[in-house]
Amino acid sequence: MSGVRNAGTDFLYVPGSDREAMARLGLGGIAVAAGRGFFGSMAINLTTLTRLEDADTIAAETRICLDEVVHRLGVIGGSKADVVRVIAYADDKAYIPEMWAAYDEFFADMPEKPKRTTLVAGIAVDCRLEFEVMVAHREEAAA
Repeated sequence: MSGVRNAGTDFLYVPGSDREAMARLGLGGIAVAAGRGFFGSMAINLTTLTRLEDADTIAAETRICLDEVVHRLGVIGGSKADVVRVIAYADDKAYIPEMWAAYDEFFADMPEKPKRTTLVAGIAVDCRLEFEVMVAHREEAAA
């Protein structure tokens, strides 16, 4: 994991990340401050700026986003058990039941699911969902 420090916040990037494409979209890796990590996840192709082909249903798009969360956490030695809060954005209220069914399935093995808030809002490019995640960050995991 490579990183940048800015005003007391570390920004950690998964190796191989297209940081230029991320910057164009206002994305910045995992921000770590005060023992918490913050980042977003979308089913987006950063080269074409389109939704990933495999995100053909709301359930699939949800799983892709959450799998990306776990992938990023794995790079810093974390897991989905470190997720403490999720803010989910859907660009249509009708997507929410399918999104939350997939979310509940994804976190089914956890006795306490992360706290969540859902908002209906416009989403970048043709993605239908976006997740903002807060994780408990263990400083020693990023060292």
